[in-house]
Amino acid sequence: MTCAMNAVFDFVRFAEFEILFFLFFFIAFLLFKDLVSLSLPLYVLCNF
Repeated sequence: MTCAMNAVFDFVRFAEFEILFFLFFFIAFLLFKDLVSLSLPLYVLCNF
């Protein structure tokens, strides 16, 4: 059991950068999608 836990922690420590990298891109994508969906109608309205 302890050996399995150590293996999991070693993997997380090894893949920490990749996990943070993926999370950053995922959150940035969600924020960008919301910003685009909010600003697109405003952009269209202001150009008329």
